[in-house]
Amino acid sequence: MWLYQTIAYMQSCHLVDLDVESAIQAAEFSANYKVPMADSIIYTIARNHQATLWTQDKDLQGFDAVEYQSKKS
Repeated sequence: MWLYQTIAYMQSCHLVDLDVESAIQAAEFSANYKVPMADSIIYTIARNHQATLWTQDKDLQGFDAVEYQSKKS
């Protein structure tokens, strides 16, 4: 049942493209803060859309608009 709920939720979400400006911003963020590029892309797109980024990724812990929760062992 959860699979169908997850698919329904994903279909209601707004998808965004990685445009050139966001890619450049992400590259600068990655270089300046030594954060992996994939994480930088996700963070930059979230910031550009005034979204809160919920993550378990330690690389993004402590940045503005990031809600970090550690992984449970």
